Amino acid sequence: MWRLALRFSPLISDAGISALLHFGCVNIRHLEIRANKRISNNMLEALVKATGGQLEYVGLCTTEVSDHVVQQLLISAPNLVFLDLSFCRYITSDAFPVAESSRLVFSSTKDPESESGTAILDGSYDSATSSGQSQASSDTEVNCHPMFSIDGGSLPKLKVLLLDGCSGIRNTAVPRVLAAFGDSICTLSMSRTSLTLQAVQLVGTFHKKPLKLTCLMMNEILTRIGDDEAARALTNNWFGLAAGVITSFTLAAPQITQLALGGGNNLVTDSLIIGISQTCRGLLTIDVHDSLRLGDRCLIALGENCIDLRNVNISGCIGCSDEGVIAMVHGCRAIEELDISTLNITNHSLVAVGANLLYLQCFFVDFCRQITDDGIMAVLEGSNGLGCMFTLKHLSFVQCRKVNDAIVDWCRERLRPEALVICDFSARQ
Repeated sequence: MWRLALRFSPLISDAGISALLHFGCVNIRHLEIRANKRISNNMLEALVKATGGQLEYVGLCTTEVSDHVVQQLLISAPNLVFLDLSFCRYITSDAFPVAESSRLVFSSTKDPESESGTAILDGSYDSATSSGQSQASSDTEVNCHPMFSIDGGSLPKLKVLLLDGCSGIRNTAVPRVLAAFGDSICTLSMSRTSLTLQAVQLVGTFHKKPLKLTCLMMNEILTRIGDDEAARALTNNWFGLAAGVITSFTLAAPQITQLALGGGNNLVTDSLIIGISQTCRGLLTIDVHDSLRLGDRCLIALGENCIDLRNVNISGCIGCSDEGVIAMVHGCRAIEELDISTLNITNHSLVAVGANLLYLQCFFVDFCRQITDDGIMAVLEGSNGLGCMFTLKHLSFVQCRKVNDAIVDWCRERLRPEALVICDFSARQ
């Protein structure tokens, strides 16, 4: 058995995993355990040690996995290339080693199960039996894993690391991950964590040579870096990341093709996106939704420098207007997914979309209050009667006040049968 996928098996417990190990099912290269709280860290550690020599793909998202299990995985699986720890609430920066001289040091960790009274190791600790004991006695029963170090060359050449939704992941995780996997990591996703945009500076300054990083996802991270002088210098008194920080980041990660910095971060500015577009010209995906300090300048720069863009999400960037959208779609004609919801645009932008984006598959213009039926028709028909009607699979114009109900049937008559048209006129005044 080379693949074990328990994507949603909440009833699987230690007994099931123990049976697999008992019968010698250890040649597993692909391991997925998702949305499971019944498999203990002790059993996960035993599974990792038994199968680590073969493991290449590991997905443990939405489990109770601890830092120590991840540490054991990293030292036991030399062939590991994909690791998904998304929404694992106990994962912190300590899951990854600190670089000290020529060695990597793993921090000491506590097993979260020991704190909640769940039996671990030999089952000797239980909240019901410990309640009458002294604090000193209970402390000795908490499962603490000691600090240890290894040679950096013994770690796997990890290519994909997903840490989305891990609230214990902070800025300190970035230099640790780069120290361990900087020569191989291609995809690093840390959205909805406790990072700040200082992580961009750390990417740019920690590694000595350009990274192989092609995908960096940091949507909905913390917006405030700090109040000290260092934070002021880093952010130009909170007007945006300093030019030197932007330059160092683009030089460190020139191969970036997918970038996500959305979620209302006030440090995502025109200068940042312009700097990235001028160096990372191979950009294919950019998500900067709800970035209130972005304007037309960055869209014009994308249209001039990143002509291969495929996926663009600028929804909620209320500083952008027709000028920027038109310039971008004129330059980036290969766009397949475009979200310009809530922008203060008119039909002129939609005419440009229909005339230039002949590969468009998904288009969102929700809450664009100035567009009308003519704009929607221009997207589908274009300037030559073709437009996007043969390519569109998903069209959404929710709460567009000047769009009439009849346009829905008009769209469905022209789009492919499987195309999805989403609309909502319930709040129209």
